[in-house]
Amino acid sequence: MRRMAAVAPIIGVLIFASVATAVAQRRGGFGGGGGRFAQIPIVPNAPYDGRFTFVRVRYGPDYGFASQGLPWSHDYPSGEQHFMKIVNELSNLNLYDSARQFAEGANELNDAAQALRDAVNSKESDPQQLQKLVNRLEKSFSNFHDVEDKLWRGVKE
Repeated sequence: MRRMAAVAPIIGVLIFASVATAVAQRRGGFGGGGGRFAQIPIVPNAPYDGRFTFVRVRYGPDYGFASQGLPWSHDYPSGEQHFMKIVNELSNLNLYDSARQFAEGANELNDAAQALRDAVNSKESDPQQLQKLVNRLEKSFSNFHDVEDKLWRGVKE
């Protein structure tokens, strides 16, 4: 009798664990809206900005929705979102923005310096125009210095 009393809780826990596992594998099937054949609308593509991009290729006709019943749509769209989050956390892909801003800042500084150089060499430039160009050059240099610092901080991390 004592042995039966000790085995009963263990059997109860095993039954509970089996039922919980079966329910968990339904993926929201008890009215949760999920399940194998849930129709999730396909979100439009994000505009490409030149950075690293993960692509999921879909073969076959466009059904207009994603479902776990369609082979290409396994874990859509959370798979892409989670994958990109992991890649960004494990790499220096976030340096792309700093490097792009650095290049834009360098180009702006170069353009401002060239405009001032052209105005100084021109015989028709007036002092007000030259002062505006000097102010533009100073602003461009300040911006360049800021993005340069940001890039170096990112590289050192």
